[in-house]
Amino acid sequence: MLVKAKSHPHTGAFVKLKGRLVACQTTARQDPSQINYPTTPTVSQTALYVVLTIATSKGYVLATGDVPAAYLFAKTNPKNAKLHAYFDRATTKIALDDNPELQAFVDDKGRLWGALDYSLYGLVESGAMWYLLVSKTLEEMGFVVSDVDPCVWFGMFHGEEIILALYVDDIAAAARKRRTLRRFFRELDKTYPGVYDSMCDDALVTYLGCSISAEEEGVTYVNQPPAPVDLMTVDDESPILGHEGEKYFRSMLMRVAFLVNTTRVDLKIALMAISRRMHCATVQDMTRLAHLVGYIAKTADFGITIRPGAGALHVYAYTDASHATRHDMRSITGGAITVGRGGATVFAKSSKQTIIAKSRWSASTSRARTSRAT
Repeated sequence: MLVKAKSHPHTGAFVKLKGRLVACQTTARQDPSQINYPTTPTVSQTALYVVLTIATSKGYVLATGDVPAAYLFAKTNPKNAKLHAYFDRATTKIALDDNPELQAFVDDKGRLWGALDYSLYGLVESGAMWYLLVSKTLEEMGFVVSDVDPCVWFGMFHGEEIILALYVDDIAAAARKRRTLRRFFRELDKTYPGVYDSMCDDALVTYLGCSISAEEEGVTYVNQPPAPVDLMTVDDESPILGHEGEKYFRSMLMRVAFLVNTTRVDLKIALMAISRRMHCATVQDMTRLAHLVGYIAKTADFGITIRPGAGALHVYAYTDASHATRHDMRSITGGAITVGRGGATVFAKSSKQTIIAKSRWSASTSRARTSRAT
């Protein structure tokens, strides 16, 4: 049983304590031969930004919501053998306090056993079973899934178009009128009680840890440095971090990575450079990471601005490379894709170049020699 404090996404004020029962597969794992759906789709970052760009260009408003205890609506996979699980002793005691009749299912080690009819959190196939269930619900409501991303849906509701993006149980919906979105979530609430109460349809909404604002017509802001100086130089004399230091370094780096890969594309180069040192982090690397975190703290209101502009939503792609800038003489390749004349960024990448091609001169010479030989 995992318990955590949930705070308001914009104010940080305490909202409630949230508990979740999770299958912990540390000693007894699921039989791999019984797993038919090892993965489940989630909306890609690029697809989400394209949805926001389309919504911005059409003047649509946005609402978000999540399905409370979503996995518990989906049954376990009927193709599998019956799954059994037990509560640990502490959770068993809590269960027995409310339901003494369950004592008959407690073993001599004080663990409560049961068969799982629904997709408990922590099971491998739970995400996939939930996706199949919510997909069936949306199809029955008349929605059609995108050919490009299985988590983007389009449909008409009360005569108005709605565009949906799904990230497991988190739903983002865009439509011309707020009334249409409220009706949609109210209808969805009939199947998944609680989703309407979770709906946020203000000018400022939260989705996947991001604050999305569309207060200005034709513009959407998504919030969540220059890079530290001398990122590519490695100090061979810098001490290696100890076990605890390396553990903290990796944990903090993953938090920064989530932020950078979502809304802070301006920090892609910095993230790429520091993450390359994860396997051999030193005091120098920790200093650079602290510098980056400090910059993020002082620029917390920075983010993505989606301003597609008027006219057709044409796609523009940009790419560039930096030759042999790393200490190991490797090069860096980066690029971005924008939609619309205003430049709504839907994709950005910066990474170490994995392939080094021959120069244009040597390639031309090779073709010329081959031609003469023929």
